[in-house]
Amino acid sequence: MNTREVFEHEEISEELKAKLRRRMAKNNFAVFIGARLTVMYKGYAECELELREELNNAYGRMQGGCIFTLADITAGTA
Repeated sequence: MNTREVFEHEEISEELKAKLRRRMAKNNFAVFIGARLTVMYKGYAECELELREELNNAYGRMQGGCIFTLADITAGTA
């Protein structure tokens, strides 16, 4: 189920979206791992990260720090 289909979301201004993207650009670790904001509404956001081998742990899975960074960015943006 896609949550965007279930819940109504209030649009935010392009100015605010640009401000949030500028703030994201100052997050050195987020930039380093390649995280990017893809969806932004009032109270809702989505962030993506391309899976890359250099972000994996010794078991071949993405490092927990990368996953928590995505959660932190997304929650902070929403």
